[in-house]
This record gives sequence, C-alpha cells and structure tokens, in this order.
Amino acid sequence: MGISHHYNAYIASAYQWRNAFPLSVFL
Repeated sequence: MGISHHYNAYIASAYQWRNAFPLSVFL
C-alpha cells in the first residue's frame, strides 16, 4: 500500500514535469 501511495506521488510529479518540459523530454 505504501508503494501505491509513493507511485501516486510519482505520477503527480511526472505530470508537472510534462507540463514544464516538452513531451519528448518526459518520454
């Protein structure tokens, strides 16, 4: 369960990075 919470936080962080940088960098 702790892993799921950490994974959710990673998704939120990645989403912000995608908005801040080009999609090519995100991938």
